[in-house]
Amino acid sequence: MEFLHLAWSDFDEAVGKLAELIEKDITTLHNPEGRIYIAGQPRGGLFLAVALSHKLDIELFMTPQVVNLTDTLIWIDDILDTGKTADIVSDAFKDVDLIFLPYVWVSKHPERKSVPYTLPTFADTWVVFPWENTSKAVASREDFLQRRKL
Repeated sequence: MEFLHLAWSDFDEAVGKLAELIEKDITTLHNPEGRIYIAGQPRGGLFLAVALSHKLDIELFMTPQVVNLTDTLIWIDDILDTGKTADIVSDAFKDVDLIFLPYVWVSKHPERKSVPYTLPTFADTWVVFPWENTSKAVASREDFLQRRKL
């Protein structure tokens, strides 16, 4: 398994690219009568959500609020790895009357067109984000491989 170390400059570039994708989707999908919120999946998605909230001047979704079918919720995560988190979050919002738009920075599954991303990578790559401690990331990778008997 190889490491992909992402820098803060990569983060800034990803925020710009994600902002372009989001602006395009909002233009075509958002109902102008509704509100727009952005939410970040803890941990890594929060970094992106805050940066995108500032760049796009969109309110950060901090607490559950009353939403209606004219509202748009933009959900951000740092990585689409197994896809379980994206599926859980999508399922959680499927019965809520709003427009749900998911995005990720890094995708290990570029074939999943339902979750737009800016950086594709390979399933056997261990991604180290700029906010992570490298030595802890190495230990986390080893723990991950042991638990899955890989």
